[in-house]
Amino acid sequence: MKKSIFLFALLVNSIYSFGQELPFKKVDLSNAVALENQMQQLAALCDTQNLSELDLFKFQLIKENYTDALSTIKKE
Repeated sequence: MKKSIFLFALLVNSIYSFGQELPFKKVDLSNAVALENQMQQLAALCDTQNLSELDLFKFQLIKENYTDALSTIKKE
């Protein structure tokens, strides 16, 4: 019994410790400017090396990197 409680505690701790952390604050969805800023910050932190061309295009648009987005969409 003690062993199963200990294993359960380790499982809960590992899930909590290694969970995904989102590096931005919660903003009101009706505040378009704050929402846009949060989306740009999140897009800047994401790794875009292993994305499809369409997803890369979307991230470039969110980052307001329009010249790279145009060149990405022209590749297809």
